[in-house]
Amino acid sequence: MSKNEKIEITHYSLGICRETSLDILLRWENEYRSRLLSGSENYVVIEEDKVHVTVKESAKNLRETLNTAKKDIK
Repeated sequence: MSKNEKIEITHYSLGICRETSLDILLRWENEYRSRLLSGSENYVVIEEDKVHVTVKESAKNLRETLNTAKKDIK
């Protein structure tokens, strides 16, 4: 539940220790699609804690992730 008790929010973390943005890019679609609820507002929030790849590679992976999400989440 959010701070506003009238709005129900469910969030799922896809993070796994020592995984890079590439690891998440390769598996996230199946994981998030199974959680989308028809008739609900669905959002993708990405937070990157430690970067284990170059910033340039991480930005490329995150850009690709978000571009795919934009197609699915409206």
